[in-house]
Amino acid sequence: MASRGSETRCLLTQRGVHVTVLAVANTLAEVLAMEELPKPFQDFKRDFPTVHESYEALASAAHDAGPLDPKTRRLVKLGISIGGRLEGAVRAHTRQAKDAGLSVEELEHVALLALTTIGLPTTVAARSWIRDELGLS
Repeated sequence: MASRGSETRCLLTQRGVHVTVLAVANTLAEVLAMEELPKPFQDFKRDFPTVHESYEALASAAHDAGPLDPKTRRLVKLGISIGGRLEGAVRAHTRQAKDAGLSVEELEHVALLALTTIGLPTTVAARSWIRDELGLS
């Protein structure tokens, strides 16, 4: 899977629902990032493999269901995470956005846009999580 453009396909069947999942790994770094999941998430995956597979299939289907390009989807996911004040998700989506080629300025702009909607404390917290994840704190 380390070569550019390699693919992994699987068919997931869960309660009569059939979903084909196609994961494309563009770089070795992307593959390694998939392996560096937080321990609680790894534990969940180990303890509930069928649920985890279904969750991943749903996430893939949601990403592929609309017209947004990958970079825009990464920005949206980061914004949702900030709005929910979900530190772990902000950190994860920051890493994914960086890996997708988004700039520090673009990521910080997402945090700044939260200011008038959800307030200064959440904006400052989210910006600190983003900067920390990017090694800028």
